[in-house]
Amino acid sequence: MKQTIDFANLLFATTSKLEEFSAKNGDEIHIGLSGPNNVGLSKARSVNGTSSRSNRRAKINTFAYLCERLFSGTIAAAEVGADKIFVEYETRTGDKVAATFDGMTISFDGTIPADIEDISIPLSVYGLSSVCPHTDETKAAFETLKANLNGNTPWLESLYLCCDAFYFENNRVMPKSIEVDDDLLPESIAEAARTGGAEPIDLFANGATYPRTAQCTILEALDPDATVATAANPKKNAQSFFSSIKNGDLILNTYWDPARRSYIPDLKILDSFVPSSKFFKLVSRIKDDLGRVLDRMDAGLYGDDAICDDYVNIQMVGRPGTGKTTIANALAATFGMPIRVVAASKHTEEDTFTGMTKVQEGGFQFVETPFIDAFKNGGIIVLEEYNLADPGVMMGALGQAIERPFILLEDGYREVKRHPLCIVIATMNSGTMGSREPSEALTSRLPFSVMLEDPDEDAFLKILQLHTGSTENDCRKVYGMYKRVLDYLNDPSINEKQVALSITLRHCIEALKQMKTTYPFIEGGSNGAKAAERLFQESIHDSIIGAIAIKDRELADDVFTSVVKSGKSSK
Repeated sequence: MKQTIDFANLLFATTSKLEEFSAKNGDEIHIGLSGPNNVGLSKARSVNGTSSRSNRRAKINTFAYLCERLFSGTIAAAEVGADKIFVEYETRTGDKVAATFDGMTISFDGTIPADIEDISIPLSVYGLSSVCPHTDETKAAFETLKANLNGNTPWLESLYLCCDAFYFENNRVMPKSIEVDDDLLPESIAEAARTGGAEPIDLFANGATYPRTAQCTILEALDPDATVATAANPKKNAQSFFSSIKNGDLILNTYWDPARRSYIPDLKILDSFVPSSKFFKLVSRIKDDLGRVLDRMDAGLYGDDAICDDYVNIQMVGRPGTGKTTIANALAATFGMPIRVVAASKHTEEDTFTGMTKVQEGGFQFVETPFIDAFKNGGIIVLEEYNLADPGVMMGALGQAIERPFILLEDGYREVKRHPLCIVIATMNSGTMGSREPSEALTSRLPFSVMLEDPDEDAFLKILQLHTGSTENDCRKVYGMYKRVLDYLNDPSINEKQVALSITLRHCIEALKQMKTTYPFIEGGSNGAKAAERLFQESIHDSIIGAIAIKDRELADDVFTSVVKSGKSSK
C-alpha cells in the first residue's frame, strides 16, 4: 500500500501530548504548542518565499516525538549506505516497527502506523544523520537539548529551537510530499550490515546519558553477526570483512600499464590502518558502483555508456589529522587502483587540471598533470584541501568533468572524456585558516559527503600503537594529555578553537616517538619515575605544545603550565 503525505502534515497534523516531556516539565506539552515571544533561530529565514526572522515564535512539532523516543531508549537507528537511514522503534501503542527513509520515501516493514507521530519518526531520524548534510542547526540544537536534559539547565526553550531548526532547514530541501509505503524488505538491511554498509548515527550514541538506543533486533534475528556497531559492541563481521580486504579480495580485475601500476599502494599499508565504519561505507559504495561499471565494460561498453549514473564523486570533510588522505590511500590499496594527489592552494590554476605547455629542451611541449592522467586513464584522484583554491577556478575546470558530460579540455582546447574507472575524492579541512567556501555548484557535484571526526578512544589508541610500537600505558598517557589540552583550548573561558584545530593525531604520534628516544641528560638521570615524567612533559612540549606555539607562543606557555605541568583541563 502506498500513500502520499504532505511534509507539513508530517510535522503539524497532530496536537498530541508529549508524555515524557510533560512529566519532566510538570506542565502539559503538546505538539503544535507555540513558544514564548522571540524564541526562534537567529538567522533570517525564507521558506517557500515567505520570510521569517528571529522574532518568529518557534512551535513544537513531531521532531519532539523522536526526542521522546530517543530519551526513553525505545529506538535504534543506523545509516545504510550513503543515502538511507534505517530505524526500529516502538509506537505509542507499543508495537515494534521498522522503516527506512532515503529523503523521498518512507518504507515500513509491514503495516504503516496509524498515528502521524509514528510515521514521522524516520523523517526526523534522517535529519540527525550524516546522510542528511543540510541540518547543521538542527544537530547543534539537538546537542544542546541533550546537554540541558543531562544537567540541571532549563531545557524547554532548547526543545523549541530543535523543532524550529528542523522545520526550517527541511522545508528548503525536502519534497513537498513524502511517499509512504510498506515495501521494506528486512533482508536488504541485514545484507547491508553484513557487508559493512550499516553504521550507527553519531548523535544517537555520543557518550552522553541521553539517548540510550536499543539494538536493532531485526538485524539480530536475521543474522546474529550483523548487529549495528556501538562503542561497547563493535560489528562482529568487521574483522572478517577487513581480512578479506587485506587479502586482496576486492582488487579490481583490471589491467593497469606499468607506469600506472607504480601509483597503486601496496596492500601492506593496510597492516597499519585502523578501519572505521566510514571506511567500510566507502568500500561498499565503491564496490557496488564500480562493479556495475565493470559489468558494462565487460559487455563492450565504454565512456558514458559504461559509467551511466555510477560515477563516484566523494567529499571528505573533517578537522586536520582525521585521516582523509589516509583513507583515500587505503581505498586505493583495497581496490588495487592508482592514486594521484592534487594539492590545491590559492595559486591553483586551471592548467593544474587540464595540463600545461612548458618549455623543454628549447621548445614548447605539452605536459600531462597527475589529474588529467588519472582522469583519462582511470584511478583515484584526491583533490587535497580543494577549498583553498579559488572557487571559480575549481568550478571552471571541473564543472563539466566530474559530472555529465564528463568532458575536460586538455591543454585548454582538446576534449577528453572521464575514464569509467575514475574516482574523484575531494578533501577539505574544516575551519582552517586560508580556506574559502567552495562553490555550491561544485559541492552539488560531490553529493556523497563523509564527515570525519577523531577516532574513538579505542581506535585512537590502536593507531598510536600501530604507528609507534609504544606500550598501551604510554599511548593512554599521551592520548589523555591530548584530550585535556583540547578541552582547555575549547573551554569558553579560553575560546581558542582555531588553535585547537592545529593539534592532531600526528602530534600524538610524534610525542610517543620522542618518548621512545633515549636522552642521557634528562633532569634526574635517565632512569626513574622523575626522569620518565620529565621526558613525557618534554615530549608533549615539543609536539603538541609546539603546534600551539606556531599560532601563539604566549598561549603555548600558558597551556604547558596550566595543563601539562598541573594536569588540569580548564581554568
